[in-house]
Amino acid sequence: MKRVIFPLISFLLVVFIVLNLDFGKIAQFLRKAPGALLMVAFVFYVFTFVLRAFRWKLMLYEVPFGKLFSVVAIHTMANNLYPARTGELSFIYLLGGLGRERLFSVLLLARFMDILCIGVIFSFSVLFLTVDKAYWLLFPLTVVFSAVLVAFLFVAEKFIPERGFLGRVKLFFLNTKEALLSLKNYVPAVFAASLLIWIVKYIAFYFLTLSVFKSFGLAVSFWQAVFGVSFSELTTVLPIHSVGGYGTFEAGWTGAYVILGFSRKVAVTSGFLFHTLLLLFSIILGLPFLVLYKFHK
Repeated sequence: MKRVIFPLISFLLVVFIVLNLDFGKIAQFLRKAPGALLMVAFVFYVFTFVLRAFRWKLMLYEVPFGKLFSVVAIHTMANNLYPARTGELSFIYLLGGLGRERLFSVLLLARFMDILCIGVIFSFSVLFLTVDKAYWLLFPLTVVFSAVLVAFLFVAEKFIPERGFLGRVKLFFLNTKEALLSLKNYVPAVFAASLLIWIVKYIAFYFLTLSVFKSFGLAVSFWQAVFGVSFSELTTVLPIHSVGGYGTFEAGWTGAYVILGFSRKVAVTSGFLFHTLLLLFSIILGLPFLVLYKFHK
């Protein structure tokens, strides 16, 4: 049943996005796209690849930095293009000689830190966006909810059944817990590297978001950009994540920007343009390394 339901949900989301696109604004962006802002966004985005390669180097110290950078480029492109995070398998494939169990643990630790860093930075966006409004309590509630969730997950093995979707969720978190324990000496350094990665990544996202909204004649703040893209980043872990992420990415983005007070058309169209540009960035960086890898294989 899930083989029908998940693709159907993805298809319906894509239909929703297409029906709500403002093609006039897309044409407006193509005419007025601020090249300088796009270039700044691209430079910061490239820098995140350097930092991510450094993070892998902390745990896979025997692998040359250059090879790790190429793995980051190919792995990122695969993750952005393949559905349901199946692109993660490219990391195991490209570094398979190091042992699957070790690579799986390293990958889980990195992903856990990514989710943690997104949560931390997103919480700050909630704080800064609501500090002068009546619903500022969202920030402490977010922190409390996150703490309760983490505490629950570490005792999940006693409460979550083995089968079905919850069983797979349980397995994921048990594997993550095992990875944290097996790589505990690396945790502080990996967390610090991950936080730096996401700070730089959000800066890149801000300039990319700003370039889209500026072409519309609209303004967007740094914390609004953080708030919006965080919703989209979290949708990438869902099993309904489609090819290229189209539909799910825009759904998260649209929900966030509608909450921020933008119209549905602006939210959907800006999300589509941001997403397309991000895919282009990852392809520009990843495709040459993939070609070289195929050539030297």
